[in-house]
Amino acid sequence: MSSSLSQISLQPSVEFAKDDAYQVFLKQVSVDNPEVHALLQKMSVRGLVKALLSKDATGTKLSYLFKYIISIPDWATSSELSHLAHDLDSLFSKAEAKSYSRQTRMIYQNVKPFYDKKQVYEHAKVKRGYIDLPHEFLTGAAKYAVQVGKGSLFSENNLAIFQTCKKFRELRNDVFMGNSQVVFDIFSRAQYRLHKIPRGFLQLVQNIGPRITTLPFRIRDDFTLVLSLLPNLDEVRFSARPATQDNVSLAEKLTGGTCWDVSLTSKARARLSERTLKVFEIQSEDFTHNQMQLVLANSRQSLREIALHGCALHDATLQYLGDNHPNLEKVSLSICNDGITQEGFSALAKLVHLKSLSVIDEDGILVYPTDSAAQIATSCPQLESLELCLHSQESADSVLPHLEHLKKLSTLRIVSAEPHGSFMDAHLSTIAKISTLTALEIHCKSEVSQERLQELSRLSLLREFGCFIFPPRAPSPQLHTLLPCFQNLQKFIAADEHLTAEAVQALGSLRQFKELELVLDNDYFEPSAPALKKLIPILRTVKPQNLSLVCSSSSSPSIFTPMLASCESLQGFRIFSRNRDARNLMSERGIWKDVKKLQRDFPQVQLVCNREPVFAKTYVQELSREEHKEEASDDESDEEVVDLTAQAKRSKCSVM
Repeated sequence: MSSSLSQISLQPSVEFAKDDAYQVFLKQVSVDNPEVHALLQKMSVRGLVKALLSKDATGTKLSYLFKYIISIPDWATSSELSHLAHDLDSLFSKAEAKSYSRQTRMIYQNVKPFYDKKQVYEHAKVKRGYIDLPHEFLTGAAKYAVQVGKGSLFSENNLAIFQTCKKFRELRNDVFMGNSQVVFDIFSRAQYRLHKIPRGFLQLVQNIGPRITTLPFRIRDDFTLVLSLLPNLDEVRFSARPATQDNVSLAEKLTGGTCWDVSLTSKARARLSERTLKVFEIQSEDFTHNQMQLVLANSRQSLREIALHGCALHDATLQYLGDNHPNLEKVSLSICNDGITQEGFSALAKLVHLKSLSVIDEDGILVYPTDSAAQIATSCPQLESLELCLHSQESADSVLPHLEHLKKLSTLRIVSAEPHGSFMDAHLSTIAKISTLTALEIHCKSEVSQERLQELSRLSLLREFGCFIFPPRAPSPQLHTLLPCFQNLQKFIAADEHLTAEAVQALGSLRQFKELELVLDNDYFEPSAPALKKLIPILRTVKPQNLSLVCSSSSSPSIFTPMLASCESLQGFRIFSRNRDARNLMSERGIWKDVKKLQRDFPQVQLVCNREPVFAKTYVQELSREEHKEEASDDESDEEVVDLTAQAKRSKCSVM
């Protein structure tokens, strides 16, 4: 905003007597606009415009305030309201006001004639004229405007559309039909809990739900009722972390962290068994093999993706998937027991359409396939992404030579828990021949020669590289000679000890580099630790747009304030804690309030805490008074909706 506009609000403060019109204004604004009322308790009307100007880049709040003032009876007789209206009129009359949104300028143009004549603004004169337009025309216009507004229910653009007139409000069901983003908006504002959704919004979800087939979040509870609202949902994901991000590194997966399980009731499982599912994902330690067979009974040919996290799986589980779901393209298993043997893994080789395979032990160590992994590599030519553990030289020798024959393999993440020998060194040449790789992550404790590591420079398409090589009796590899070879590199994942001064300079020279992910020692997270201060010049050199830190969750996120304040390039900051179980859960609850405050202090940087985005405005915020009032004013003639809220309170669905 230009300085000439800001100077309007910098005039000396003037106090006025509290006349009747101003008292009416204060009384009404305390109900309809608590933010303005709170500011007026701390300052005079002269300071109000300046306070709102700093928070309102589009001018929307200021234009609504102008309209609100001119709508007060006898506003022109009030000294306070007259001076406040004068300041706002001067603000919008300036040439620089063209930078405001179109909606702001339209409101000002509609109210301006009433201000000039010192008359009371009448809302009906603005609304009249839209009511008689054809329904089809209005629906088409609203759909176009909503698409421009990215389909969100609560964006300023879309809220303005449906507040234009009563006729537009009646179109919401038609406009948002099948819009999963709207369902996300409503659920996220209610903290993903069904019983917290106001009745009017619940009615909207029920009306638009029949066309929803996928959701941009996971279902956390009230499963049976949510499935009733969305009868055609065929991509079903259950987790107590509804906003969890999927695109995470192997380093983060191996770190573990809190695992919040859900528990499906028998009624919910029966509902799922009636559906033809394309995607099924669940995070539950009590989800058994028999329950899985029931849920997927009607999805043999349709199922494309399955993810079972923390479940007690056995060979029979993988054999069932291989025999009954031949069209599976993505399998992700996080196992909490040792019930999988080579016989079970061999069954996955039957999935000839498989594109992505990840098998991880819940305690942070990948399961150890041997000959069965080689069968998968040779029998699944469509594989694009592979996460494996090569526990021994025998395992590596049976798998890695086959990978170069996978012509579509673009992502390879491997880990070796064997600290002896140098068997990985012999296979780096094979990995270097996989020319299609765009993402490579290696976790290894065996010895690796610098010469063999340098052969990876042949991977010219590499955009993501993770290196966790810790030889027991040899120095860590020198990465500064390898990194400059990856001219397309966008993301680097490593332990902090690999980030030497030379490696930092190498990363800083890469023009396409955007993201840095570090697994750091606990010493970094003492507020007075010098290691944290060393991170700031590193970020200034590398200039990443996104930063991820795997850290101890016991520290307050406020210690990152200096880092965020000094690194202007950052657009995203991810914190992932390494503690586990009850201790980690207690730590998360303790830091979540600080994380939200950190997000408010740095709105230009999107924060993610333990894979969940921190939405400063919507994630844990209740609906505003105006939105509650809006929903309560819906016509009484609305069709009857099942009282899902009452049912949700009685539901026995639980979150473990």
